[in-house]
Amino acid sequence: MSASVLLLTEEEGTGGVNTVTTLLESALQTRGWSLLRVNVRHHRPSFMTLLSLARQSDVLIASNNFLPAYWAVMLGLLAQRPSVIWVHGPLQEVLRERPVSWLKHQLLRWTCRMADVQVFSSRSTLHSLQAVLGRQRQPWQEVLLNPAPALSPLLPAIVQHSAHTDTVPLGFVGRLSAEKRPERLLHMLALLPAHHHLTLVGDGPLRPALEQLALQLGLQARVHFAGAQTVTPATYQAWQATLLCSAYEGYPLAALESLAAGTPCIATPLPALREMLAPLAPQWLADDDSPQALAAAVLAALQRPLVERLRLAQSVARLHPQAALERAWHRLLLRCSGLPVPGPRHVHFVHSGRAYLPELAAYSRHLHSLGHRSTVHEDAAQVPADADIVWWICGRVSSAQMHRLRHSVHVHEYASASVGRWPALKDCTKRWTTPKPHWRVFLNDWVRERLGFADGVPDGLRDMGVPPEFLHAQPGAAPDHDLVYLGEMGRLREMLPVLRAIDQAGLRLLLVGEASASLQRALGGLRGVHCTGRMAQSEVPAQLLRARAGLNLMPDRLPLTMQTSTKVLEYLAVGLPVLSNDYAWARSAAARHPGRIALIDQPEQSAGWRQALQALPARQTERQHLQALTWPQVLADLPIWAALGLDRRGA
Repeated sequence: MSASVLLLTEEEGTGGVNTVTTLLESALQTRGWSLLRVNVRHHRPSFMTLLSLARQSDVLIASNNFLPAYWAVMLGLLAQRPSVIWVHGPLQEVLRERPVSWLKHQLLRWTCRMADVQVFSSRSTLHSLQAVLGRQRQPWQEVLLNPAPALSPLLPAIVQHSAHTDTVPLGFVGRLSAEKRPERLLHMLALLPAHHHLTLVGDGPLRPALEQLALQLGLQARVHFAGAQTVTPATYQAWQATLLCSAYEGYPLAALESLAAGTPCIATPLPALREMLAPLAPQWLADDDSPQALAAAVLAALQRPLVERLRLAQSVARLHPQAALERAWHRLLLRCSGLPVPGPRHVHFVHSGRAYLPELAAYSRHLHSLGHRSTVHEDAAQVPADADIVWWICGRVSSAQMHRLRHSVHVHEYASASVGRWPALKDCTKRWTTPKPHWRVFLNDWVRERLGFADGVPDGLRDMGVPPEFLHAQPGAAPDHDLVYLGEMGRLREMLPVLRAIDQAGLRLLLVGEASASLQRALGGLRGVHCTGRMAQSEVPAQLLRARAGLNLMPDRLPLTMQTSTKVLEYLAVGLPVLSNDYAWARSAAARHPGRIALIDQPEQSAGWRQALQALPARQTERQHLQALTWPQVLADLPIWAALGLDRRGA
């Protein structure tokens, strides 16, 4: 490959944008791209020089800020080359802090509209630009998250350091300028106990004012101005936490560097930080952007065990692999240049949107880890006609849409046989009327046999799994409930006699999820039953660990009794033993996990519940042997990846 890229920037020196741009530059050169980087502000090349360079290039990339973007678009139009705008910061927030003239605002809108591709460092950055541009036509848009560096191997050193110090060191990395709001960190420090110290790494115009503020607040012995310096993992590992309280951020590299080093990043709830931390570590986000809220977040976060904080920090960092960014940019530039992209690269999932399907998130993560993309559609009409692979979560598959997408590869997935009235007739109708796909996926052997397809289409089995984070969940305080029930609660109305029996046995039951108004009324007389309401999946493990055991209840009728109970897998993954009513799948699960799942023969009678609970083993603290329950393990060996060419990493 001899394709070339012209990279237009105006960044110099240090800073997150320059760091990630330099990373991309090196990665593309390693993959065989010829790349020339030009600083359009400081080097000030002439128009004719830039036009000549553009004509010699296959793709133009503008990294951050208006001036490179304007040059890339204008040169792309004149030289007839595709232009890519790489947006690192939240435009709406930047313009709010630094307003521009009406004319420049219109020029900015024109520049964004005329670009061939817009690449964003985070989803929040994309949403911010959309808020500025409104409903105008948008070009091809990609979200390519800023990457974390390689994980630091120096965790034992951190533990040793922490055990031999009386102070609580905190840190900040960044420019000492207005948008970073470092003065709030000093006001926060004044609210913390005296053994908390703060190191500011970086320089900028606010340093004299900050030094004066430290004197006024009596913090001169607790605030350390380190100045500008090379930041390494050891920089972050000297601290118990890294702090951020900026007015706006795109997707801060300092936070990712800190997490990769094993140091928590505690921040105000900016959209970018919510996007980064909320999936696994929402507790590291302050309630608001005040010094008081940040101080409270610091105290709460540092109460957790050190090893738990280290593990969680690096778990967040693992979600931002550098290799994924490199692969995505490589594929994007190949497409822009008109060069062939090897293998299928985009899977379109289609489902009705009525059911909660955790497997969709698992599929997306797996495909992303292999360098592929995925999109979920609730309407098949949204799938583009040139789609590579269309993966139907059945339901009913539209013959008309399959004809429209006849050039695509089709997968039909069945997680269950039909339910409701006349299920056998529904299954027969599916068997005879559903268009023939290229591959089928079934939950288990029973579903495959029940549906009874006999048309020679290859198939495979895919059981349910749990997010890997469940294996790392650790209990906080002592359990305040005897049992916990997780998930969709619509079928609990059928199990009200069982819930009454549990309540009569004097057991406290926690329902994790949202209960309908009618169910809440039905449970009104049960004093021992409490409901959390709707919550994010990241909060679920902690809620499960509020109980001594997990509760599984399933009406004893087909096909429900033959379906995997995901909640049981989630209970086991966080270390809880399980109590369940007796039915077919529960019996098979109890055989696979001996001693961890107890079956209640007569669940409507209260006598056996307390006895069964007392007979269960304690929580499991080491659960790595349950790795096979996690989604990455469940999906790793599916034959469909090889059949569709998705087992090969995107080039």
